[in-house]
Amino acid sequence: MDTLFVAARCKVSTHKAKEVIKTLADGGYIEFDHRGRELLNSYRPGVEKPRYREVDYYKLTDKGIELRNASAATKMPRTKADQIIVALLKRVEEANAMDFAYRIPTVIVYGSYVRGEPFLSDVDIAVGLEGKWDSDEERDRREKERIKFAFASGRTFSKFIDQLSWPKYEVQRYLKARTRGLSVHGLDDFISMQKDKNFAYRVLRGDADRVAAQLGEAVR
Repeated sequence: MDTLFVAARCKVSTHKAKEVIKTLADGGYIEFDHRGRELLNSYRPGVEKPRYREVDYYKLTDKGIELRNASAATKMPRTKADQIIVALLKRVEEANAMDFAYRIPTVIVYGSYVRGEPFLSDVDIAVGLEGKWDSDEERDRREKERIKFAFASGRTFSKFIDQLSWPKYEVQRYLKARTRGLSVHGLDDFISMQKDKNFAYRVLRGDADRVAAQLGEAVR
């Protein structure tokens, strides 16, 4: 493939196509193959001398072949992921202003989005929750009110632990909003998760130094 091929397939300008190629190459999906000369389409035999352009050709890597073979339904471009994050942060503001028992002071995005991959299966988000109360009595009251509201809305719980967890879970559920491609996790799960050399995260809302310290403690 070359710049003109990418521009035609992606329906973008050649300038944008060069950016796409760089992104794919940086992500390890394509690699430089060879440089060639290509005859310009404007050449008219017998009327003008043939003119050529230098062309860089690229080919798929094993990672690129794997991506090509993946179902399109399981991948999304970064532009879609950006939209998901913008909408999520808007819902965070809404949730903090609503009558939930918990507010969301911390929002972290991690995984493939932060690594800059051009196509993603999911946008992984971790959220930290904080109670909207000043005493244990107020905590009990707020959580009981949320559980009572859930029953009044027709919700049932198969296990008692699910009922007790509802005040927290309903906040994550609101943030998820049935958004395909969005995965919402609790902050504790994020801190304690297994991390490899490709681990990357970004704090979208909250105290970045505190998050870093928590991750440091988890590593030790």
